[in-house]
Amino acid sequence: MTRLFYVMIVAVAAMLLAAPAQAAVPWPPNCTVAWYAPVDDSAIGICPNGDYTYLDVTIRDQFNQPMSGQVVDATFTAPVVLGSLCTGITDVAGFKRLRIKGGVTNAGPLLLSTVATVKVGAVTIKVMDSKYVYSPDYNASQYVDNADYAIFGSHWHILDPGGMKDCVSDYSRGNPRVENADYAIFGSHWHHNATFPTP
Repeated sequence: MTRLFYVMIVAVAAMLLAAPAQAAVPWPPNCTVAWYAPVDDSAIGICPNGDYTYLDVTIRDQFNQPMSGQVVDATFTAPVVLGSLCTGITDVAGFKRLRIKGGVTNAGPLLLSTVATVKVGAVTIKVMDSKYVYSPDYNASQYVDNADYAIFGSHWHILDPGGMKDCVSDYSRGNPRVENADYAIFGSHWHHNATFPTP
């Protein structure tokens, strides 16, 4: 009986040692994705040099352990037009800050929305809706220049059509009007482009 017990123990141990270890995979419930938006979380700013809004992403596996070396990608629906891929590799803490470099295509004064999808390979980490999208690059040329200034100027002193800060040039969202505070924000991105140094 004792010998049979030891044989069973050895057999169980052999099976456990022979079982393959479960590979770590990105596990969306354990991952985090957060906007950094300069005004509020319902609005994102897109600048060709990536100095407006960014995404902070932390990738963790099914055991809630950080995953380093993971390639993280973010994509956006129209009207956002990226000037370069929004991608990066996680550090030892599983963290990556993704800078959003691009502009928007917006024919009118009203703010539009976008949907952001963050993935690691084929694994979707998070899908997020942003209520509003701002950009000093109104025509998605990847350069903030006179053409954009002309569009901004056409909105000068406009009252937001919805009365709810809905104008694409009301960057400050301080009141439903395009004025000096908005001009200061637009001016802070003047001549920004994809080669401009990102902070």
